[in-house]
Amino acid sequence: NFLYDLSPVLFPQYSHENTCRNFVSFLSAVYYHSDMVLFDSVSAEQDFLKIKKQIQLTRNIPTRVTGLGADFSQKEQQIVRNEYKDYLEKKYILFVGTIEPRKDQEIVVDAFETLAKKYNDLNLILIGKQGWNVDKFISKIYKHRLKDKKLFYFNDINDEELSQFYKNAWIVVYLSKHEGYGLPIAEALSYGNIVVASKNSSMYEVGRNFSDYILYGSKNEIIDIISLYKDKPDIYEEKKEYIKNNFIPDSWDKIGCIIMNIFCQFPRSIEIKKSIKQDEFQ
Repeated sequence: NFLYDLSPVLFPQYSHENTCRNFVSFLSAVYYHSDMVLFDSVSAEQDFLKIKKQIQLTRNIPTRVTGLGADFSQKEQQIVRNEYKDYLEKKYILFVGTIEPRKDQEIVVDAFETLAKKYNDLNLILIGKQGWNVDKFISKIYKHRLKDKKLFYFNDINDEELSQFYKNAWIVVYLSKHEGYGLPIAEALSYGNIVVASKNSSMYEVGRNFSDYILYGSKNEIIDIISLYKDKPDIYEEKKEYIKNNFIPDSWDKIGCIIMNIFCQFPRSIEIKKSIKQDEFQ
């Protein structure tokens, strides 16, 4: 089995009750029957093993971490629909992710209300499909006084267009309350973006020292860190240069090879796993 995250068990308040119910049944089957479980992050693996200990399951379950790829498949000619081209010329904060309570886009919108008053040239673009339990927030977006002026929401962006929005972003934010991996962080960094992320679950594991982190999930933290980069262009450019010169994203080819090697060396991989000491993530 491959587990992306255990959010429906750890944070059921952010998932539909049917999702939680079905996931518990699925997870129970994994604990009692799976020959090996793969994870996208050490954080997700540790969540899995912690729950295993809590339910006092003594059955040995080999686990391995593969990571996820963050390299977009680049086409020779990037086609962007005319309706989106003008937005790419703006100075914008970008948030990519399904619109749902766990992703916490609402606190970014609230912070942006203050930022928009301070900086007339700054915009906020949200990209993602509408998820569960966000009708009130979606209504707030569409009724917002800055909607289609400085605040924009797109729910039908394709991969080619998304890559262009990443490429042209001024700053990317990703403030999820919990993630198995946090792929938008790695994707944004691969384009040399400055990324402001939450420091929980796997986020630091993915962003490492290349991202900036919100510790307490407060609106003031978001305002302060974005204001710093807006007021200090030299610091902004220095950080951009550091990311561009040093961040190397994992490729999907690499992840595919890791998984293939696990399958090809299944018995031996179990012994290798036992001998590896897990790194501590600050």
